[in-house]
Amino acid sequence: MTQIKGSRWWKFDFHAHTPFSTDTAWHPLIETDDELSAQDWLRKYMEAKIDCVAVTDHNGGGWIDTLKSEYSRLESLQPDWFHELTLFPGVEISVNGGFHVLALFAPPETTSTIDSLLGAVGFNGTKGDPQQRTDQSCQEVAEKIVERGGICIPAHIDIENGIFFRDAGGNLKYDSQSLRQLMESGLISAVEVRDKDWVDGGLYQDLDPRLAHLLATDCHNFRSGRKPGEFFTWVKMGKPTLEGLRLALIDGSPLSILRSDESDEDPNRQPAMVIESVEVDNLRLMGRADNQIAPMSPWLTTLIGGRGTGKSTIIDCLRLALERADDLPTEIQSSFADFNKVAESRRARGALLNDSRITVTIKKDTGRFRLVWDQQSQWSTIQMQNAEGEWDDAEGVVRDRFPVRIMSQKEIFAIAKDPQSLIKLVDASPQLNLSQWQEQNQQLESGIRRLLSEKRELLAQTETRPRLAGELQEVVSRIELFEKGKNQATLSSYQSVSRQKTVVQNRHNEVEGLVDSLQSILANAAPSTADYSMFVTEGEDESGADKAAVALLGESNQKQTDIVTQVTELVAELRQFNSEWNQRIEDSLWGVHKTQVEDSYNELVQELEEAGIEDPRQYGSLVEKRERIQQQLEKITEAEQKIREIEQQFTEQLEALTTHRSELATRRQTFLSDVLDDNAYVRVRVLPFGSDSRDCEETYRITVCKTGGGLEKSILSDDGSEGILAALYGNLPQTSAERVDELVSRIQAIKDQTIQMHATEQSVAQCDQWFAKHLAKLSPDQLDSLWLWYPEDVLLVDYRRSTNSDSWSPIEQGSPGQQTAAILAFLLSHGTEPIILDQPEDDLDNHLVYDLIVQQIRNSKRDRQIIVATHNPNIVVNGDAEMVLAMDVFQTQCVVHRTNSGCLQEPAVRQEVCKIMEGGQDAFVKRYRRIVQP
Repeated sequence: MTQIKGSRWWKFDFHAHTPFSTDTAWHPLIETDDELSAQDWLRKYMEAKIDCVAVTDHNGGGWIDTLKSEYSRLESLQPDWFHELTLFPGVEISVNGGFHVLALFAPPETTSTIDSLLGAVGFNGTKGDPQQRTDQSCQEVAEKIVERGGICIPAHIDIENGIFFRDAGGNLKYDSQSLRQLMESGLISAVEVRDKDWVDGGLYQDLDPRLAHLLATDCHNFRSGRKPGEFFTWVKMGKPTLEGLRLALIDGSPLSILRSDESDEDPNRQPAMVIESVEVDNLRLMGRADNQIAPMSPWLTTLIGGRGTGKSTIIDCLRLALERADDLPTEIQSSFADFNKVAESRRARGALLNDSRITVTIKKDTGRFRLVWDQQSQWSTIQMQNAEGEWDDAEGVVRDRFPVRIMSQKEIFAIAKDPQSLIKLVDASPQLNLSQWQEQNQQLESGIRRLLSEKRELLAQTETRPRLAGELQEVVSRIELFEKGKNQATLSSYQSVSRQKTVVQNRHNEVEGLVDSLQSILANAAPSTADYSMFVTEGEDESGADKAAVALLGESNQKQTDIVTQVTELVAELRQFNSEWNQRIEDSLWGVHKTQVEDSYNELVQELEEAGIEDPRQYGSLVEKRERIQQQLEKITEAEQKIREIEQQFTEQLEALTTHRSELATRRQTFLSDVLDDNAYVRVRVLPFGSDSRDCEETYRITVCKTGGGLEKSILSDDGSEGILAALYGNLPQTSAERVDELVSRIQAIKDQTIQMHATEQSVAQCDQWFAKHLAKLSPDQLDSLWLWYPEDVLLVDYRRSTNSDSWSPIEQGSPGQQTAAILAFLLSHGTEPIILDQPEDDLDNHLVYDLIVQQIRNSKRDRQIIVATHNPNIVVNGDAEMVLAMDVFQTQCVVHRTNSGCLQEPAVRQEVCKIMEGGQDAFVKRYRRIVQP
């Protein structure tokens, strides 16, 4: 497991006893064979995976030094069960009145620290005995604890010996006035509460102290229900220190304190993909003297520093290594291009050198990876860490394997100016499953194009029907001349025999063709000569294996030869049969009949010739022509039936495509509703098929091959009052379903009118003759896309400045800062991939940053890693950054200031935040007491 950079959550047991406390099960066993050793005590907490434990014996700290000494020994031995554990020296003091108060001190403190405190509070009883008390009040004891740098926590306030415990009659045992003074003194950092559902409806509720409620074991033995690991409190710190604890208690729940009985989820759970670090090597203004490494928290990392210290450089390096430069809007690409090149001179633009190198380390559920980008190749190599810790080359596409979202303030504002670009971000979400929708959409569109193409081919076949019908009528009329009177029977018989003769001849020809085909196959069917030289001779074949193979080869050769011989004989037999069959046909009754009919026909032809009829043999060709025309007309009839079937299929496919297209709007709305369900500041609605003719003009022009303007009065005039698209969105129904149905009907009408003008070259209402002529010049293939055309959905983005107001405003009416804040809140509201933001707060006032951005960061960073380069203290402090990277300039080079980087609990980091963030320390005093906490 890799070490977490910056703040993390620690399992903290705030109240634990040792055998030093006389009321524990272990105390009577001291100096016996069954006594509890310091090792056994530590092992119980280590095996429970507790990270921090406050050693708080009753009125004494006799075991603190013993435990610390034993821990040092175990740390050097590293037994299998060893787990890092930080001991916080402490004591549970029984104060005047019988109330118990916990005092916690920094880990380096010792038993003498506790003894000194007990002397200061006037404790003169037996150390370790809970029944002995100081002669001072809770407030006086608390003052002494705080004076000595400790943290004062009233113990188990909701049970006996707790300051808010009530007797059977519901009365406080502690004097209410004294209790009020204590709670309002500012001496109390937190309270230990046994029952998470505890509510004191009296004084505590009236005071509303907003103190963190801590959960601890108050462990007195390892047998009862309060054993190590069963009750504890998660505490968020950079590392276990008293100062880090103090700040965590100030933050309280849920930012830095979480009771174990409030959630079963591990707060240290990390997103599926985390950028662990960025290493910059030999850029022009960064990494030339020493490689600069920027470690990242799995949750929120903020890059701070004055302007020009390299914050954006880190972000741009991530763009290169993660291959996200192409995601930049066109208007921003030029500025990034100035970064992504080698400067030709000192004064020229360009942040790179010929040997610049960027390494990004990434942890995923599937392992640890490195992306290594260098200037020479201009692309990233993927490496994966093996079990030995070495890096091996790995396959894959960077963009696919390592999804991230990188946004600068300019990019966000570009989206805010064109909310429709949000559709691309929505569609890119895995939750939308757009690829599955696109696959089905492509199938529907391909089916429609195929049906249109088939219909055109069939229509081309049917175009000859009028001509063929006329020809058939002429042929039939001439045949009737021949078939008048006594000639009709002869000619009719001849016509019948002619058709029969064709069938018989086809049968003979088919058999003859089969014989020819088989003979062609037999010509190359004999087995090839095998090369037996590859096998050893009989005398050398000791095992007999080669002999066996040669025998099998010979067997196969013989079998093939036998089959070829048999087939040859069968082919000869079939040829002989066909020849004899043909003769038998001629000699059969049918053959005699055929000859008689043909003789009668020939006699008739001779008579007609003698009678002066020109070309009396034309009858036979006319009969053949009639049959041929009739066959062609039958095929046309079949084509016409197929056209009707295609038209029905086309209607069904078009309806399916329209329904499928409407489903996309439903998917988008469902997704947006889900991700923004808890967002009090931003909402996004989907208008299926758009809301304005101007929005769909470009896509319509593309389908009719008239881009770049022109024909405005026929398509859409400048004022939107004229053209085929002008009335598309006017007077639509208010309900969503009726609106969609009406739009679908209007869109189909536009398609029908366009197709009509293409077919007739005649204008329709709202269009002039020039548009009709333009459409008539287009090929049918060019207009197929029209059937697939639908106006794009429109996203309506609304925002509100405060949850105290029910007033929502369209984003178009907001200031640039308000628009940017709304879009940024939306970007943060969904997705699990890391999101990297470069100074997103530009143009935003602190109210917007806090209400929209900070709240969304807090909600999102458990599910996704967030990296922000910022000048705004709200994002760093109230966003509760787990890692703060302080950027600086040293000898013209941008550097990561390692001493001043880390978590907010570290004094150097807090001082750096106060020094360089906009507003300085004075601006923090009233707003951020955690930053100025000593």
